[in-house]
Amino acid sequence: MSADKTAAEAGAAIEMYDPLAHIDSSDEMPSLGQKNGLTLVDLRGRDLDDPAWDLLVDQLRPGQMEKLVGGSVYGSDEIGTVGKPKTVEPDGPAGFAYVYMTEDKDHAAFPSGYVQAQTWNAELMREMGAALGEEALQSGYCGWCAPALNCHRSPFGGRTFEYLSEDPLLAGTLAAGLVEGIGSRGIYAMLKHFCLNDKDSRRCWHITTWAPEQAVREIYARPFEIVVKRAKRMLPYLDAATGERREREMQGTSAVMSSYNYVGATWAGGRESLVTGLLRDEWGFEGHVISDWSFYDYMEKNQAIYAGTDVNFTSTTATGEMVDAESATAVLAMRRAMKRYLFSVANSCAMNGIAPTSSIG
Repeated sequence: MSADKTAAEAGAAIEMYDPLAHIDSSDEMPSLGQKNGLTLVDLRGRDLDDPAWDLLVDQLRPGQMEKLVGGSVYGSDEIGTVGKPKTVEPDGPAGFAYVYMTEDKDHAAFPSGYVQAQTWNAELMREMGAALGEEALQSGYCGWCAPALNCHRSPFGGRTFEYLSEDPLLAGTLAAGLVEGIGSRGIYAMLKHFCLNDKDSRRCWHITTWAPEQAVREIYARPFEIVVKRAKRMLPYLDAATGERREREMQGTSAVMSSYNYVGATWAGGRESLVTGLLRDEWGFEGHVISDWSFYDYMEKNQAIYAGTDVNFTSTTATGEMVDAESATAVLAMRRAMKRYLFSVANSCAMNGIAPTSSIG
């Protein structure tokens, strides 16, 4: 194995991202803060390209969008103007992380990822997902930062215990079962860490990972692709026009978490060819992308939303506001990001007990 190299030693140039240099002067400011009379639950079960989604996000104000996409940690606050409730999205992947345990909220400890994979049993993984979903419902959770799908490259990898396997077919197949199980209870699983993440030592030191496209497609991105394309769930909803209960088949997962590392010379969460080109345009993913804990200088918030990452997983208290949340380019990108995030929330258990035309806050 060759020794680690600095960017200069490898002949790579890495420049810090300047959001102001990416403003498109031809972009037109959308009309926001409108009163279109829609609430989030009204759009449950509708396709993401339904025109009603545009009407809904037009009810938002720029400050509301910036607050959510610029910094959300393990969930997000309610937004009364669109009827969005508060959401809680705890960490994983061997159950719910201990930080969410309180006197009235204890959680089961499930086996680590590589033990899960040793079962070679997708149905058992589906049952585990359903059990996790029941816990989530009891605790008021609607999202889960898991499962972890990066491929084992070394037994000494810092997150190997979380990842399922060195084999992408096995990892993807079992994770699809897990995602279907927890999705059957209305919880959106966030597939992580997309993509090429396997090193935790100095992981925030601008780690650059290089691989040929064939290896990325056949090995490292393959588990994510399998889950996106194969996992399914049935979504119950009320027809807003008739009040009748209906069901429709949906993608099993509606959330993906990007990773700390660079893919080539671009941070993974800010790489458009990855989080938009591959994930959405090629695989047909319809949900939202959230960054990994974006506490570090290179994980630029504007770069993320321009590339297709929709939520910056951080606290604005710790990392500050977005450099640009006022230009038409930034507002249009935030609007697109909010649509995708709200799509995930609308089709989750966060809407349990909320009927069409209900108001929040």
